[in-house]
Amino acid sequence: MKTLSLKKLTLFLFIIFSVNQIFAQTDDNVYSRGQCYYADGIKHAGFINYNYGEKKIRFKIDSLSRDHQNVDIKTFKSLVIYRSVKNKKSEKDTANQINPNAVKETTPIEQPKMVADSFVVLNVTVDNPDYPIEIQLGKFLVEGAQGKIYSRDDQFTASQTGGVGTGFVSVGLSYSYIKTYYMCEISGKVFELHRGNFMGLLFAAFSDDQDLLEKINTKKYRFGDLGTIIDEYKKFKKQ
Repeated sequence: MKTLSLKKLTLFLFIIFSVNQIFAQTDDNVYSRGQCYYADGIKHAGFINYNYGEKKIRFKIDSLSRDHQNVDIKTFKSLVIYRSVKNKKSEKDTANQINPNAVKETTPIEQPKMVADSFVVLNVTVDNPDYPIEIQLGKFLVEGAQGKIYSRDDQFTASQTGGVGTGFVSVGLSYSYIKTYYMCEISGKVFELHRGNFMGLLFAAFSDDQDLLEKINTKKYRFGDLGTIIDEYKKFKKQ
């Protein structure tokens, strides 16, 4: 019977541990500047840490402080969280200084800018008696002709077990992945979009974009294309 040498086994376990650490990383210590708005209109500015799918946020006034408050999302009416994104711009002058008539060349560079994401505390139903109304923190995406669209992300962990050598060593490998859900607010009610209701809700929310509705009706766009559908409608609204 073949067995792994202690050196090889140690190396293998180290690799598995390192991979697990990479996939298990979270943003528990990452705070972003933001504001919390309460139902009575009071606003608190500070630094916010929120992880996918959680029902609480971590809030602190001082970015350097270790002290923070764990606050239930239902305490708020809405949140604004700022994040940095790269904005492509061009350098103004890289022309040939020897020949003033030379065509000026520009070199694309990336400069960070701050973007504000708005989150709203929602009472969400999935239009199914088996799923009760839940309080969710939805990221505002776009306002349509008759409705508003939000999204939320959930983080899931999956695991895979594999054997080594003759099977006397079994090591589990876990990894995380993010799943995005979309929600539609119509007449004050918020529904989570699913295969059974997304066409009816989007036909109401996006009723001013007939070209997009035709693509949905002819099944060019399906339920799995919700992200693309929403992005296309956002472009339509900017016209």
